[in-house]
Amino acid sequence: MKTLIQTTFTSLEQTKLFYEKLNFQIHEYEDLLIANDGVIQISLTNKQFMRKGIVIYSDTLVEQIETVKNEFDVIEIEEGFILSSPCGVWVYIYKGRGKDFLSNSEPSSILGNYAGLSLESLNLDHSIQFWTELGFELQMGSVDQGWLTMVNRGGFILSIMQALNCPHQFFNPSLTYFNGKDNEEVIQKIRDKKVPITEEITYFNNKGIVDNVILRDPMGLGFFIFND
Repeated sequence: MKTLIQTTFTSLEQTKLFYEKLNFQIHEYEDLLIANDGVIQISLTNKQFMRKGIVIYSDTLVEQIETVKNEFDVIEIEEGFILSSPCGVWVYIYKGRGKDFLSNSEPSSILGNYAGLSLESLNLDHSIQFWTELGFELQMGSVDQGWLTMVNRGGFILSIMQALNCPHQFFNPSLTYFNGKDNEEVIQKIRDKKVPITEEITYFNNKGIVDNVILRDPMGLGFFIFND
């Protein structure tokens, strides 16, 4: 099983510039254009009917799709299947591409410590049910706590938050980076690269200091750069 994040683009030049400023490596792999920071890979596509979301390559899921159809709406396409999570994030399921498909390199981005892909959900119970059907298991947190993390056997991490828990903008989905006390240094690197900041967050700082920020790529894929 291999899981990628997918974003779209209308201007390849603008999209490449955004990711290159963050020190992602842009390269072609077979029929894909990939932005790779050494930890996570983002598929960049300009296909007109594609949307931001998650792509899972898994022979097992393809074989078990009839079971998934019993619980959730599934659209069949030429390459595989499309579903929508309870929070509206599109999920594409394709046949696997082999063990060596898109191996990671050394971490390279300026964003710090990647902590998973964040989603905001109106119903955590429904989210657990959906992602469990797609091979994810509960790792931390709970419905009662208002947040949880789930992971699949490929090591892809989802962090799912109950709606109305986050006092900042939330773009479904958003890559999340946790940098602790080093986050202000990371924010300065972002400023130095002149990457547009979507939101400067002071809510958690009693001195009004910007210690967390949110970015978006040109088509709206979110990035949380937090001091957790």
